Amino acid sequence: MFNRRFIESMFRTLILFMLLLVYSAYTQANIMVLDFELKDLTIHENNSQEIERTAKFKPMLEQALTDLDQHTITSFDIADQRLADIGKGYLYDHHDLVAKLGRANGARWVVVGRVHKPSYLFSYLKVKLVDVRSSLMFADLTVELKGQQDKFLKKSVKRLAIQISDAIGLYSE
Repeated sequence: MFNRRFIESMFRTLILFMLLLVYSAYTQANIMVLDFELKDLTIHENNSQEIERTAKFKPMLEQALTDLDQHTITSFDIADQRLADIGKGYLYDHHDLVAKLGRANGARWVVVGRVHKPSYLFSYLKVKLVDVRSSLMFADLTVELKGQQDKFLKKSVKRLAIQISDAIGLYSE
């Protein structure tokens, strides 16, 4: 029915496909994304809308990293983050503690984020990528946010996800 050459060719193709599948699973980065904090420097008494907007960034970034199809997201109990975060900005500045939190949850990389809002007109989405193995900050990344509309936010978060992915890719090369 099938000649021998055809069967050998199919077998080689199957082996090659399996090797590629194993390689891609091996190279996927396991990333834990912490909740973003808000550093609002504007003089505004009620910044509840900004707090709500800041809460959107973690799930948006997790989705953007997942959509890149190169990373798996490590889930964790948010109470662990709150317990480790002694004060506003503490985790953002203490990579060793972030790495410890990542190790406890099986992550290879941890993303610590901050929305830095120096003006009503724009803000910055700032991220530190922490290498769990060395407990050091591996990359300090920033994307400027202009506008309040979700479509602009999603584009900015996607750009940030690409920067994170590129930084991790540089490490593994």
